[in-house]
Amino acid sequence: DGHVSFYLDNPENSLTGWSDQGDRKILADYGLAYLFILYLHDHFGGGPFLQALVAEPANGSQGVDRVLAAFGHKERFIDVYRDFNVALLADGFERAPERYQFRSIDLRQFGSKGGLNLDAETFGDGQVPGWGTDFMTVWRKGDAPVKEVRFNGLDYLPTPWSVVDAPAGGDGKALWSGTGNLLDNWLVLPADLTGASTATLSFDHYYDIEEAWDYGFVQVSTDGGKTWQSLANENTTDVLDPNAHPRVKENVPGFSGASGGWRTERFDLSPYAGRKILLAFRYVTDWASAGNDESHDNDGWFIDNIRVEAGGATVAGPFDGSSLEGFSSLYEAIGQPVQYLVTVVELGEQGKVKVREFRFKNKPSQEDLNQIRAVLGGSGKAERKLVLVSHAAPDDSATTASYEVSFGERGGGQGSGKGKGKD
Repeated sequence: DGHVSFYLDNPENSLTGWSDQGDRKILADYGLAYLFILYLHDHFGGGPFLQALVAEPANGSQGVDRVLAAFGHKERFIDVYRDFNVALLADGFERAPERYQFRSIDLRQFGSKGGLNLDAETFGDGQVPGWGTDFMTVWRKGDAPVKEVRFNGLDYLPTPWSVVDAPAGGDGKALWSGTGNLLDNWLVLPADLTGASTATLSFDHYYDIEEAWDYGFVQVSTDGGKTWQSLANENTTDVLDPNAHPRVKENVPGFSGASGGWRTERFDLSPYAGRKILLAFRYVTDWASAGNDESHDNDGWFIDNIRVEAGGATVAGPFDGSSLEGFSSLYEAIGQPVQYLVTVVELGEQGKVKVREFRFKNKPSQEDLNQIRAVLGGSGKAERKLVLVSHAAPDDSATTASYEVSFGERGGGQGSGKGKGKD
């Protein structure tokens, strides 16, 4: 019971990413996962559905989609996730539509607020993790009507790589992969090799990557990022633990283990000469652990002095590790924008619940904003009106998306939602 109460008190965790809010909130991860499984049980087939979900080879949202289809349900993960979030709010409202209720638990018996904590500090901070949700109260009975709604979000998720001090005697700054569990961190660099018959990629790097389990891959794409091929040289390896993560198995060879210091690498790009390509430094980790010793100070992959030469000329770089300029995330490279889910919920008198759903990328249309304003500013018998902002992350990533939202003139409602977005 403690994990349910802890989540209800701290409800911004990603459903698909473990420990995205830090280790001290892992208990909330357990609570969220438990409640979502309970919701699936209550609405989509009970024990047999859950047994099929456990047996389904595909993980995450893809696995849920497959089992929903196998059981003849038209809903998919994204639909279930949105209804589940409303159920967290509406459980106990006697006249709420059935899909917005739990059957196996009364959430009013859990949490310090007797249900979902709508005053959580993280709500309205303009940051929402992948498949996480901000629940913002924007109007209460007696407040002035909402007269204006504004929303601005990211165009693309940024690369999770960052600029850090080069470790282990390195020079100046370096680009760092980050460290953690179940990462798939991309750093993408375009390179124009047209007009050349030979080409080379070179860089310096230092790494401490859990041997045979986690990997750093150097990859190339010739089709705009649809498919990727891992490159090999004399220092890459394909040694794997038999139980390595499938994503690692699918992408070897690469770098794993400890470099023992800074090294210089060269990769022959001549097979791709004459074309425009994308290069990627891709850091992939499994379910647990990092590095190869008890110290985690230098875990991950550090890269410096990146250069691409074609036909004797430098066509990309040199990059000295002091900036991410010239690089992009995978999502920006392939043109996949951030998708936001916005749900407007009215909790009314006599247990009524009304819901309006919106989905958009970066900036909503003016028509969407007008419809949201109409719901929030309309008259009726609502006691409270809320806006739920979720990040429908690709590949079940827990990566945080920032946004700005404001609701114009209103009274004492909580959660203005003002945060950092991108124009």
